[in-house]
Amino acid sequence: MARLFGFVLGTLMLLNGISDTISPRFGFSIWERVLKRYFPEPLNKTVREYSRLSTPALRYLSVWEICIALTMLWLASRTHE
Repeated sequence: MARLFGFVLGTLMLLNGISDTISPRFGFSIWERVLKRYFPEPLNKTVREYSRLSTPALRYLSVWEICIALTMLWLASRTHE
């Protein structure tokens, strides 16, 4: 079960990291158009501040996310059930 959980989360995280590297501002537009009204103001404030980061900084963060996802996939592959 832990192996499956690791593979699923690792794969989703890897796909998200790749899409964020290609288009780092896409998620913010989805947040503004669709999700913003469903969440409390403190979370909206955090997203606004995070969206002020430069595009290269957002790309560095997405590369870090890819590294974490690859580590999770590697650990899931090493798990024996």
